[in-house]
Amino acid sequence: MRDYWVLNLEWLKSHGAYCYSNRFFYEDAEWQPSVPLESYDRSGRFWKAVWEALTPINFRGQRTMIEIASIGMVSGVDFENSHITATVESPTTVDADGAGTIAGPVPAQYRDVSEITTPGSLDRIMR
Repeated sequence: MRDYWVLNLEWLKSHGAYCYSNRFFYEDAEWQPSVPLESYDRSGRFWKAVWEALTPINFRGQRTMIEIASIGMVSGVDFENSHITATVESPTTVDADGAGTIAGPVPAQYRDVSEITTPGSLDRIMR
């Protein structure tokens, strides 16, 4: 059994329209990453649940967990539209020397996210 903090984040209507009225985050008291999340629509009905699982990555000579870079799986259920989204992801490069991947360093030409995440970069990636 683990202790969790339940954070109820409520949208402030004074900020204009937003798709969620409330979002509940379940924060592990000892480990911050990988929090389950519940989202409620504008009328307060339960809409979505999302959770992720992290995997250890190699980072500068040690195996560790780093939020965002260590994501191994993300899953979400849309209860209003009867839809499920699930992804399995590869660990991300987290520093300039390419450390942080299971397979080892990422080749230099693929390390700059701003360069490889645009439609114009597909000709360099898809060889």
